[in-house]
Amino acid sequence: MGVTDLAFASSAPPKTQVKTALGAVGFTLKDCNFFRKKEMHLKVKFKNYFPALCALAIVSASTQADETDDIVYRIMSQRNIPGLQLVVIKDNCIVKSAEYGQADVEANTKVSKTTAFSIYSMTKAFTGVAIMQLVEQGKLQLDDQLGIHFPDLPQEWKQLTVQQILSHTSGLPEIIKGPLTELVGAGDDGSAWQTVQTLPMQSVPNERFQYNQTGYVILKKLVEKYNGDSFEKFLAQGLTSTMPITKANSFTESGSTPTAVAKQYISNGSGYQSLEINYSPLLWAAAGMKSTANELAHFLIALQSGQILTPSAKMQMWQPAVLANGKTAGFSSLENGYAAGWQVLAREKDPAVSSSGGNASTMVIYPEKNVSIIVLTNLLGSQPIEFTDEIANQFFDTRKTTNELSCT
Repeated sequence: MGVTDLAFASSAPPKTQVKTALGAVGFTLKDCNFFRKKEMHLKVKFKNYFPALCALAIVSASTQADETDDIVYRIMSQRNIPGLQLVVIKDNCIVKSAEYGQADVEANTKVSKTTAFSIYSMTKAFTGVAIMQLVEQGKLQLDDQLGIHFPDLPQEWKQLTVQQILSHTSGLPEIIKGPLTELVGAGDDGSAWQTVQTLPMQSVPNERFQYNQTGYVILKKLVEKYNGDSFEKFLAQGLTSTMPITKANSFTESGSTPTAVAKQYISNGSGYQSLEINYSPLLWAAAGMKSTANELAHFLIALQSGQILTPSAKMQMWQPAVLANGKTAGFSSLENGYAAGWQVLAREKDPAVSSSGGNASTMVIYPEKNVSIIVLTNLLGSQPIEFTDEIANQFFDTRKTTNELSCT
């Protein structure tokens, strides 16, 4: 196929085909931008087929699915995911931002850039950062016993450390009963807090990893004690000031900017069943935030660039807890360690840290590659932590600069 044939064969040929054709005549996509600017500013019309080819390349770049899109569409089909947001960060720059599928299946509403998703326990990553800010301010240490800060706690609780409740190795009784968010006691915040303090410990401290929400209730109280404000206001004024303050990164349905919230679903085998999960304010340091992938991306960029924590505090936050047997433990063989609100993927190739919620959303940071992936879905159980590596591999190539990846 010659250049003229390609120019008229399709209104938008695949991007790789256009790049191959351009290469055959000694040009690249960057040259297209040069000639396009010359046409715009000098009002010159180049009398050859190259501008036509460039036009097709530009259209192709914006309308044709790239390799990452192909991966996402395949995974969504395999896992029956209704809707998804994706952001890829490389070298502290957003190099890909995309939306796929439906935010509301019944209403046939598409996911947009501003669609907010419930991020569930991903909220714990913000709590971990908030605690590390208190450490940097000298108000507490991770090895502090809780009794130093809360002398009225049950005696067994006073000996526990801040690190143990951050990393789910405390052995505390659980404040939630049942599979969702029902509180112990009479079901209200006050009754739940009083009731859980009368329950027996589940295990010996530091003996095993056991996911636990009670510790994060205590962490919420720590943040509020030393910052003199509610947990959610502290986040809005501090951590999430790196993100646009809208309903999207709040705990409630109110906000300064109207934002659609994706409906959450579970798969029932033959289709989807919508599911609404609400969290009591008592649990807001454990779960309950809503956000968009782009807002979370700005938070990660601020975290990675030292705007929120110093590098040493960040590394301390990401250090997994070591149990009494000398080993680390986490949710699975993949997320095999738990640190201060963050999961750790300790492995020889591409080690990472992550924060996941509802088995529906995740953000994964690959420190050695300076790449981060954020995936938000509206299907509980879609397990995006299982496929973020495949997406990340598309961006690990150090030969691809942020300019080539269209830094935005």
